[in-house]
Amino acid sequence: MPIALGALIYGTNARVEWEGSDGGGVPGINGLARPGFVTTDRSTGTQRFDVTRQIQDWASGQTNVGGDITGRGTKGTEFSSFDSGSSARPRSRAVRLRSRDPSEPRVRCPSIVLVLLPPHVTRYAMSASLLALAFVGCAPTADEAGAPATGSFLAVGDTGEPWGPLPQLFEPQLAVGRAMARVHAARPADALVLLGDNFYPDGLRAEELVPRVVENVARPFCAFVAPTPELAAAFDDGCTRTEPPPPLYAVIGNHDVRAPDSGRLQRTTVPGLVANWEVPSSNAPAVRELPGGLSLIFVVSEWPWEAAQEAALANALREARGPWRVVVGHRPPIAGHPRFSELVANAARRSGHVLHAYVAGHVHALGAVPATSAGAPRLTVIAGSGAHTERQTDPEYRIEGADVLVEALGFARVAAIADEAGGKAKHLEVSLLRAPSLPLFSFLGSTVVARYSITLDGRVDRVDENPASPAVNSAR
Repeated sequence: MPIALGALIYGTNARVEWEGSDGGGVPGINGLARPGFVTTDRSTGTQRFDVTRQIQDWASGQTNVGGDITGRGTKGTEFSSFDSGSSARPRSRAVRLRSRDPSEPRVRCPSIVLVLLPPHVTRYAMSASLLALAFVGCAPTADEAGAPATGSFLAVGDTGEPWGPLPQLFEPQLAVGRAMARVHAARPADALVLLGDNFYPDGLRAEELVPRVVENVARPFCAFVAPTPELAAAFDDGCTRTEPPPPLYAVIGNHDVRAPDSGRLQRTTVPGLVANWEVPSSNAPAVRELPGGLSLIFVVSEWPWEAAQEAALANALREARGPWRVVVGHRPPIAGHPRFSELVANAARRSGHVLHAYVAGHVHALGAVPATSAGAPRLTVIAGSGAHTERQTDPEYRIEGADVLVEALGFARVAAIADEAGGKAKHLEVSLLRAPSLPLFSFLGSTVVARYSITLDGRVDRVDENPASPAVNSAR
Protein backbone atom coordinates (compact mmCIF):
# COMPACT_ATOMS: atom_id res chain seq x y z
CA MET A 1 0.00 0.00 0.00
CA PRO A 2 1.20 3.60 -0.54
CA ILE A 3 2.78 5.45 2.37
CA ALA A 4 2.96 9.26 2.57
CA LEU A 5 5.70 11.30 4.28
CA GLY A 6 5.19 14.99 5.04
CA ALA A 7 7.01 17.64 7.07
CA LEU A 8 4.94 19.01 9.93
CA ILE A 9 4.14 22.72 9.71
CA TYR A 10 3.31 22.89 13.38
CA GLY A 11 3.72 20.40 16.17
CA THR A 12 1.56 17.73 17.74
CA ASN A 13 0.29 16.76 21.13
CA ALA A 14 -0.41 13.23 20.07
CA ARG A 15 -1.72 10.93 22.78
CA VAL A 16 -1.93 7.20 22.27
CA GLU A 17 -3.93 4.87 24.51
CA TRP A 18 -4.12 1.23 23.54
CA GLU A 19 -6.10 -1.30 25.48
CA GLY A 20 -5.53 -4.39 23.47
CA SER A 21 -3.93 -5.85 20.38
CA ASP A 22 -6.61 -4.30 18.20
CA GLY A 23 -6.25 -0.85 19.72
CA GLY A 24 -8.64 1.12 21.79
CA GLY A 25 -9.06 4.16 19.59
CA VAL A 26 -7.37 6.51 17.18
CA PRO A 27 -4.93 8.99 18.75
CA GLY A 28 -5.59 12.69 18.48
CA ILE A 29 -3.01 14.48 16.37
CA ASN A 30 -3.15 18.26 16.14
CA GLY A 31 -0.19 18.67 13.76
CA LEU A 32 -0.50 19.71 10.14
CA ALA A 33 1.81 18.29 7.49
CA ARG A 34 3.02 19.86 4.27
CA PRO A 35 2.49 17.68 1.21
CA GLY A 36 5.53 15.50 0.88
CA PHE A 37 6.14 12.21 -0.89
CA VAL A 38 3.89 9.25 -1.54
CA THR A 39 5.38 5.86 -2.30
CA THR A 40 4.17 3.45 -4.90
CA ASP A 41 2.11 0.49 -3.81
CA ARG A 42 4.34 -2.21 -2.38
CA SER A 43 3.93 -4.83 0.29
CA THR A 44 7.53 -5.74 1.06
CA GLY A 45 11.05 -4.36 0.76
CA THR A 46 12.65 -1.03 1.56
CA GLN A 47 11.15 2.34 0.71
CA ARG A 48 13.32 5.47 0.43
CA PHE A 49 12.17 9.05 1.01
CA ASP A 50 14.22 12.04 -0.16
CA VAL A 51 14.16 14.56 2.71
CA THR A 52 16.96 16.81 1.44
CA ARG A 53 14.69 19.83 1.22
CA GLN A 54 13.40 19.43 4.75
CA ILE A 55 16.91 19.08 6.19
CA GLN A 56 18.12 22.10 4.21
CA ASP A 57 15.18 24.18 5.48
CA TRP A 58 15.97 23.09 9.04
CA ALA A 59 19.64 24.05 8.69
CA SER A 60 18.59 27.44 7.28
CA GLY A 61 16.72 28.24 10.47
CA GLN A 62 13.18 27.05 9.82
CA THR A 63 11.51 25.32 12.73
CA ASN A 64 11.64 21.55 12.61
CA VAL A 65 8.74 20.04 14.50
CA GLY A 66 9.00 16.61 12.95
CA GLY A 67 7.46 14.58 10.19
CA ASP A 68 4.31 12.61 9.64
CA ILE A 69 4.19 9.13 8.14
CA THR A 70 0.73 7.96 7.15
CA GLY A 71 -0.69 4.92 5.44
CA ARG A 72 -2.71 5.80 2.33
CA GLY A 73 -4.46 2.50 1.82
CA THR A 74 -7.41 0.59 3.21
CA LYS A 75 -5.53 -2.42 4.61
CA GLY A 76 -3.86 -0.58 7.49
CA THR A 77 -0.17 -0.01 8.17
CA GLU A 78 1.90 -1.16 11.09
CA PHE A 79 4.82 0.96 12.32
CA SER A 80 7.21 -0.18 15.01
CA SER A 81 10.03 1.64 16.74
CA PHE A 82 12.65 1.08 19.41
CA ASP A 83 10.17 1.78 22.18
CA SER A 84 7.66 -0.76 20.92
CA GLY A 85 7.71 -4.32 22.16
CA SER A 86 8.98 -5.68 18.87
CA SER A 87 12.47 -4.17 18.95
CA ALA A 88 15.15 -3.58 21.56
CA ARG A 89 17.12 -0.95 19.66
CA PRO A 90 16.48 2.06 17.43
CA ARG A 91 15.41 1.50 13.85
CA SER A 92 17.57 3.65 11.59
CA ARG A 93 16.49 4.91 8.21
CA ALA A 94 19.26 5.58 5.65
CA VAL A 95 18.48 8.43 3.32
CA ARG A 96 20.59 9.46 0.34
CA LEU A 97 20.74 13.22 -0.19
CA ARG A 98 20.87 14.50 -3.73
CA SER A 99 20.71 17.87 -5.44
CA ARG A 100 17.38 19.29 -6.59
CA ASP A 101 19.11 20.28 -9.85
CA PRO A 102 20.80 17.24 -11.45
CA SER A 103 23.02 19.57 -13.51
CA GLU A 104 24.79 20.87 -10.42
CA PRO A 105 28.11 19.24 -9.49
CA ARG A 106 26.67 17.87 -6.24
CA VAL A 107 26.61 14.49 -7.87
CA ARG A 108 27.65 12.10 -5.18
CA CYS A 109 26.62 12.46 -1.57
CA PRO A 110 27.19 10.05 1.27
CA SER A 111 24.22 8.51 2.95
CA ILE A 112 23.26 10.14 6.20
CA VAL A 113 21.54 8.29 8.99
CA LEU A 114 18.21 9.60 10.17
CA VAL A 115 17.06 8.12 13.45
CA LEU A 116 13.31 8.30 13.95
CA LEU A 117 12.54 9.33 17.50
CA PRO A 118 8.74 9.00 17.74
CA PRO A 119 7.11 10.27 20.93
CA HIS A 120 4.14 8.01 20.25
CA VAL A 121 3.51 5.10 17.95
CA THR A 122 0.25 3.90 16.42
CA ARG A 123 -0.73 1.44 13.74
CA TYR A 124 -2.30 4.23 11.72
CA ALA A 125 -0.03 7.27 12.10
CA MET A 126 3.25 8.27 13.64
CA SER A 127 4.67 11.74 14.33
CA ALA A 128 8.44 11.73 14.37
CA SER A 129 11.35 14.07 14.93
CA LEU A 130 14.34 13.57 12.64
CA LEU A 131 17.87 13.80 13.97
CA ALA A 132 20.62 13.93 11.35
CA LEU A 133 23.80 12.19 12.40
CA ALA A 134 26.10 13.03 9.49
CA PHE A 135 29.37 14.87 9.51
CA VAL A 136 30.63 14.72 5.94
CA GLY A 137 28.84 16.06 2.92
CA CYS A 138 28.34 16.27 -0.75
CA ALA A 139 30.64 18.01 -3.17
CA PRO A 140 29.93 21.74 -3.21
CA THR A 141 27.80 23.32 -5.90
CA ALA A 142 29.43 25.53 -8.53
CA ASP A 143 27.85 28.59 -6.92
CA GLU A 144 29.25 27.69 -3.51
CA ALA A 145 32.75 26.97 -4.81
CA GLY A 146 33.02 30.11 -6.94
CA ALA A 147 34.72 30.60 -10.28
CA PRO A 148 37.95 28.84 -11.27
CA ALA A 149 40.83 31.16 -10.39
CA THR A 150 44.46 31.74 -11.22
CA GLY A 151 45.04 32.54 -7.54
CA SER A 152 42.81 32.59 -4.46
CA PHE A 153 42.68 32.54 -0.68
CA LEU A 154 40.11 31.80 2.01
CA ALA A 155 39.84 34.06 5.03
CA VAL A 156 38.12 33.87 8.39
CA GLY A 157 38.58 35.67 11.68
CA ASP A 158 37.79 35.56 15.38
CA THR A 159 38.03 31.79 15.43
CA GLY A 160 39.76 30.97 18.69
CA GLU A 161 36.88 30.25 21.06
CA PRO A 162 37.46 27.58 23.73
CA TRP A 163 35.25 24.62 22.92
CA GLY A 164 32.12 23.59 24.75
CA PRO A 165 30.67 20.10 25.30
CA LEU A 166 30.07 17.72 22.38
CA PRO A 167 32.07 19.82 19.91
CA GLN A 168 31.61 17.38 17.02
CA LEU A 169 27.91 18.17 17.16
CA PHE A 170 27.73 21.73 18.42
CA GLU A 171 31.03 23.62 18.00
CA PRO A 172 30.50 26.44 15.45
CA GLN A 173 34.21 26.67 14.59
CA LEU A 174 34.10 23.10 13.29
CA ALA A 175 31.11 23.95 11.11
CA VAL A 176 33.00 26.87 9.57
CA GLY A 177 36.22 24.88 9.10
CA ARG A 178 34.41 22.04 7.37
CA ALA A 179 32.57 24.43 5.07
CA MET A 180 35.90 25.97 4.11
CA ALA A 181 37.40 22.54 3.50
CA ARG A 182 34.55 21.74 1.07
CA VAL A 183 35.26 24.85 -0.99
CA HIS A 184 39.00 24.16 -0.86
CA ALA A 185 38.44 20.62 -2.11
CA ALA A 186 36.51 21.91 -5.13
CA ARG A 187 38.64 25.00 -5.82
CA PRO A 188 42.01 24.59 -4.06
CA ALA A 189 43.06 27.83 -2.37
CA ASP A 190 46.59 29.16 -2.46
CA ALA A 191 46.42 30.26 1.18
CA LEU A 192 44.28 30.18 4.28
CA VAL A 193 44.27 33.47 6.19
CA LEU A 194 43.24 33.71 9.85
CA LEU A 195 42.17 37.29 10.49
CA GLY A 196 43.11 37.59 14.16
CA ASP A 197 41.75 36.79 17.59
CA ASN A 198 43.06 33.32 16.94
CA PHE A 199 42.98 32.41 20.65
CA TYR A 200 40.22 33.79 22.87
CA PRO A 201 39.81 35.32 25.34
CA ASP A 202 43.32 36.55 26.19
CA GLY A 203 45.64 35.07 23.58
CA LEU A 204 47.97 32.09 23.77
CA ARG A 205 49.91 31.00 26.87
CA ALA A 206 52.88 28.64 26.94
CA GLU A 207 51.27 26.24 29.42
CA GLU A 208 48.31 25.66 27.10
CA LEU A 209 50.16 25.84 23.80
CA VAL A 210 49.60 22.35 22.39
CA PRO A 211 45.97 21.78 23.45
CA ARG A 212 44.92 25.22 22.20
CA VAL A 213 46.65 24.76 18.85
CA VAL A 214 44.97 21.37 18.50
CA GLU A 215 41.57 22.77 19.44
CA ASN A 216 41.58 26.07 17.58
CA VAL A 217 43.80 25.33 14.58
CA ALA A 218 44.52 21.68 13.87
CA ARG A 219 41.04 20.23 14.28
CA PRO A 220 38.84 22.89 12.69
CA PHE A 221 41.27 23.66 9.84
CA CYS A 222 42.85 20.23 9.49
CA ALA A 223 42.52 20.32 5.68
CA PHE A 224 44.89 23.31 5.67
CA VAL A 225 47.33 22.24 8.40
CA ALA A 226 50.74 20.63 7.89
CA PRO A 227 51.33 19.05 11.33
CA THR A 228 54.85 18.58 12.62
CA PRO A 229 55.59 15.26 14.37
CA GLU A 230 55.03 16.94 17.73
CA LEU A 231 51.55 18.10 16.75
CA ALA A 232 50.70 14.82 15.00
CA ALA A 233 51.44 12.98 18.24
CA ALA A 234 48.96 15.16 20.12
CA PHE A 235 45.81 14.40 18.15
CA ASP A 236 44.30 11.73 15.95
CA ASP A 237 44.76 13.14 12.46
CA GLY A 238 42.20 11.47 10.22
CA CYS A 239 41.94 14.46 7.92
CA THR A 240 41.88 14.55 4.14
CA ARG A 241 44.12 17.31 2.87
CA THR A 242 45.94 18.39 -0.24
CA GLU A 243 49.67 17.72 -0.16
CA PRO A 244 51.31 19.93 0.64
CA PRO A 245 48.71 22.16 2.29
CA PRO A 246 48.80 25.82 1.29
CA PRO A 247 50.44 28.49 3.47
CA LEU A 248 48.47 29.30 6.61
CA TYR A 249 48.89 33.00 7.35
CA ALA A 250 47.69 34.54 10.61
CA VAL A 251 47.37 38.13 11.78
CA ILE A 252 47.35 39.24 15.39
CA GLY A 253 44.09 40.59 16.83
CA ASN A 254 43.32 42.64 19.92
CA HIS A 255 42.51 39.55 22.01
CA ASP A 256 45.75 37.92 20.87
CA VAL A 257 47.87 40.53 22.65
CA ARG A 258 46.25 40.42 26.08
CA ALA A 259 48.52 37.64 27.35
CA PRO A 260 52.05 39.13 27.54
CA ASP A 261 53.77 36.43 25.47
CA SER A 262 50.94 35.54 23.09
CA GLY A 263 52.21 37.43 20.05
CA ARG A 264 55.69 35.95 20.33
CA LEU A 265 54.32 32.43 20.77
CA GLN A 266 52.19 32.77 17.65
CA ARG A 267 55.10 34.13 15.61
CA THR A 268 57.88 31.82 16.78
CA THR A 269 56.51 28.75 18.57
CA VAL A 270 53.32 27.74 16.74
CA PRO A 271 55.37 27.04 13.55
CA GLY A 272 57.03 24.25 15.55
CA LEU A 273 53.61 22.58 15.65
CA VAL A 274 52.06 23.73 12.36
CA ALA A 275 54.79 23.67 9.74
CA ASN A 276 52.97 25.96 7.27
CA TRP A 277 51.90 28.56 9.89
CA GLU A 278 53.27 32.09 9.56
CA VAL A 279 52.50 35.47 11.12
CA PRO A 280 53.91 37.65 8.32
CA SER A 281 53.62 41.04 10.00
CA SER A 282 55.06 41.95 13.39
CA ASN A 283 55.95 45.65 13.47
CA ALA A 284 55.73 46.60 9.80
CA PRO A 285 53.55 45.59 6.83
CA ALA A 286 54.64 42.43 5.03
CA VAL A 287 53.81 41.36 1.47
CA ARG A 288 53.09 37.79 0.42
CA GLU A 289 52.60 37.05 -3.26
CA LEU A 290 50.07 34.46 -4.43
CA PRO A 291 49.54 33.11 -7.94
CA GLY A 292 47.41 35.10 -10.34
CA GLY A 293 49.02 38.44 -9.46
CA LEU A 294 47.35 38.46 -6.05
CA SER A 295 49.41 40.48 -3.57
CA LEU A 296 48.49 40.24 0.11
CA ILE A 297 49.75 43.09 2.30
CA PHE A 298 49.57 42.08 5.97
CA VAL A 299 49.32 44.87 8.55
CA VAL A 300 49.27 45.14 12.32
CA SER A 301 46.00 46.96 12.92
CA GLU A 302 46.55 47.64 16.62
CA TRP A 303 47.78 51.06 17.71
CA PRO A 304 49.72 53.25 16.96
CA TRP A 305 48.09 54.68 13.84
CA GLU A 306 50.57 57.43 13.08
CA ALA A 307 52.49 58.89 10.15
CA ALA A 308 55.17 56.19 10.34
CA GLN A 309 52.60 53.41 9.95
CA GLU A 310 50.96 55.25 7.05
CA ALA A 311 54.29 55.61 5.25
CA ALA A 312 55.15 51.95 5.81
CA LEU A 313 51.83 50.80 4.35
CA ALA A 314 52.23 53.11 1.33
CA ASN A 315 55.68 51.65 0.72
CA ALA A 316 54.38 48.06 0.98
CA LEU A 317 51.61 48.83 -1.53
CA ARG A 318 54.22 50.19 -3.94
CA GLU A 319 56.49 47.16 -3.50
CA ALA A 320 53.68 44.62 -4.02
CA ARG A 321 53.85 43.11 -7.51
CA GLY A 322 50.08 43.05 -8.07
CA PRO A 323 48.18 43.85 -10.16
CA TRP A 324 45.71 42.88 -7.41
CA ARG A 325 46.40 44.48 -4.04
CA VAL A 326 44.57 43.25 -0.94
CA VAL A 327 45.38 44.44 2.58
CA VAL A 328 44.81 41.95 5.40
CA GLY A 329 44.41 43.04 9.02
CA HIS A 330 42.34 42.30 12.08
CA ARG A 331 40.57 45.64 12.48
CA PRO A 332 38.65 46.93 9.45
CA PRO A 333 38.80 50.55 8.23
CA ILE A 334 35.23 51.42 9.21
CA ALA A 335 33.44 54.44 10.65
CA GLY A 336 34.22 53.23 14.17
CA HIS A 337 37.96 53.57 13.39
CA PRO A 338 38.13 56.99 11.69
CA ARG A 339 41.87 57.50 12.19
CA PHE A 340 42.74 54.04 10.97
CA SER A 341 40.42 54.44 7.97
CA GLU A 342 42.16 57.72 7.11
CA LEU A 343 45.58 56.06 7.46
CA VAL A 344 44.68 53.27 5.02
CA ALA A 345 43.15 55.65 2.45
CA ASN A 346 46.10 58.05 2.64
CA ALA A 347 48.58 55.19 2.22
CA ALA A 348 46.76 53.94 -0.87
CA ARG A 349 46.76 57.44 -2.41
CA ARG A 350 50.46 57.88 -1.67
CA SER A 351 51.28 54.51 -3.24
CA GLY A 352 49.75 55.47 -6.56
CA HIS A 353 47.93 52.13 -6.77
CA VAL A 354 44.33 51.03 -6.42
CA LEU A 355 43.72 49.19 -3.15
CA HIS A 356 41.21 46.63 -4.39
CA ALA A 357 40.13 45.19 -1.05
CA TYR A 358 40.79 45.16 2.67
CA VAL A 359 39.92 41.86 4.39
CA ALA A 360 39.36 41.93 8.16
CA GLY A 361 37.72 40.30 11.16
CA HIS A 362 37.01 42.00 14.52
CA VAL A 363 33.31 42.51 13.73
CA HIS A 364 31.58 39.20 14.43
CA ALA A 365 29.57 39.14 11.24
CA LEU A 366 29.83 38.84 7.46
CA GLY A 367 29.92 42.18 5.72
CA ALA A 368 30.97 44.20 2.68
CA VAL A 369 31.44 47.96 2.71
CA PRO A 370 32.08 49.72 -0.63
CA ALA A 371 34.32 52.76 -0.78
CA THR A 372 32.77 56.21 -0.69
CA SER A 373 35.95 58.26 -1.10
CA ALA A 374 39.06 58.23 -3.22
CA GLY A 375 41.92 56.11 -1.90
CA ALA A 376 39.78 53.98 0.42
CA PRO A 377 39.74 50.22 -0.21
CA ARG A 378 37.33 49.57 -3.07
CA LEU A 379 35.67 46.96 -0.89
CA THR A 380 36.16 46.33 2.81
CA VAL A 381 35.38 42.67 3.46
CA ILE A 382 34.46 41.55 6.98
CA ALA A 383 34.61 37.87 7.93
CA GLY A 384 34.88 37.90 11.72
CA SER A 385 32.34 35.18 12.43
CA GLY A 386 34.53 32.10 12.47
CA ALA A 387 33.37 30.88 15.88
CA HIS A 388 30.41 33.01 16.95
CA THR A 389 28.20 35.83 15.72
CA GLU A 390 27.38 39.09 17.43
CA ARG A 391 26.57 42.58 16.25
CA GLN A 392 28.72 44.54 18.69
CA THR A 393 27.32 47.91 19.75
CA ASP A 394 30.41 49.70 21.09
CA PRO A 395 31.34 52.83 19.08
CA GLU A 396 34.47 51.23 17.60
CA TYR A 397 32.29 48.71 15.72
CA ARG A 398 30.17 51.34 13.96
CA ILE A 399 29.78 50.64 10.24
CA GLU A 400 28.30 53.07 7.75
CA GLY A 401 27.36 52.39 4.13
CA ALA A 402 27.50 48.60 4.25
CA ASP A 403 26.14 46.86 1.17
CA VAL A 404 25.61 43.74 3.25
CA LEU A 405 26.05 42.99 6.96
CA VAL A 406 24.64 39.78 8.43
CA GLU A 407 25.08 37.97 11.72
CA ALA A 408 26.04 34.58 10.36
CA LEU A 409 28.88 32.13 10.72
CA GLY A 410 31.03 32.09 7.65
CA PHE A 411 34.13 33.11 5.73
CA ALA A 412 35.36 34.91 2.62
CA ARG A 413 36.90 33.72 -0.62
CA VAL A 414 38.99 36.12 -2.71
CA ALA A 415 39.94 34.90 -6.17
CA ALA A 416 41.83 36.40 -9.12
CA ILE A 417 39.98 35.58 -12.33
CA ALA A 418 41.84 35.70 -15.64
CA ASP A 419 40.58 36.18 -19.16
CA GLU A 420 40.14 32.70 -20.63
CA ALA A 421 41.49 33.68 -24.02
CA GLY A 422 44.60 35.67 -23.22
CA GLY A 423 45.21 34.75 -19.58
CA LYS A 424 45.31 38.41 -18.57
CA ALA A 425 43.89 39.70 -15.30
CA LYS A 426 40.14 40.13 -15.67
CA HIS A 427 38.61 40.80 -12.25
CA LEU A 428 38.82 39.96 -8.59
CA GLU A 429 35.94 37.84 -7.28
CA VAL A 430 35.06 38.32 -3.61
CA SER A 431 32.52 35.96 -2.03
CA LEU A 432 30.98 36.00 1.44
CA LEU A 433 29.87 32.49 2.35
CA ARG A 434 27.55 31.51 5.19
CA ALA A 435 28.45 28.26 6.93
CA PRO A 436 25.95 25.91 8.61
CA SER A 437 25.18 26.89 12.18
CA LEU A 438 26.39 23.57 13.61
CA PRO A 439 28.82 20.86 12.46
CA LEU A 440 25.83 18.54 12.61
CA PHE A 441 24.80 20.12 9.30
CA SER A 442 28.22 20.25 7.65
CA PHE A 443 27.01 18.06 4.80
CA LEU A 444 24.87 20.98 3.60
CA GLY A 445 27.89 23.14 2.86
CA SER A 446 27.89 26.92 2.62
CA THR A 447 25.63 29.39 0.85
CA VAL A 448 26.55 32.63 -0.90
CA VAL A 449 25.59 35.72 1.10
CA ALA A 450 27.03 38.14 -1.45
CA ARG A 451 29.51 38.06 -4.33
CA TYR A 452 31.37 40.96 -5.91
CA SER A 453 33.50 41.60 -8.97
CA ILE A 454 36.30 44.19 -8.70
CA THR A 455 38.02 45.40 -11.87
CA LEU A 456 41.63 46.52 -12.11
CA ASP A 457 40.61 50.18 -12.09
CA GLY A 458 38.55 49.65 -8.93
CA ARG A 459 34.97 49.32 -10.11
CA VAL A 460 32.91 47.11 -7.79
CA ASP A 461 29.81 45.24 -8.96
CA ARG A 462 27.49 42.95 -7.04
CA VAL A 463 27.22 39.75 -9.10
CA ASP A 464 25.33 37.16 -7.03
CA GLU A 465 21.87 35.97 -8.05
CA ASN A 466 19.84 38.74 -6.43
CA PRO A 467 22.12 41.75 -6.07
CA ALA A 468 20.72 44.60 -4.05
CA SER A 469 22.94 47.10 -5.84
CA PRO A 470 24.44 45.84 -9.16
CA ALA A 471 26.71 48.90 -9.49
CA VAL A 472 28.02 49.23 -5.95
CA ASN A 473 30.42 52.10 -6.51
CA SER A 474 32.60 53.82 -9.02
CA ALA A 475 34.63 56.02 -6.69
CA ARG A 476 38.32 56.11 -7.35
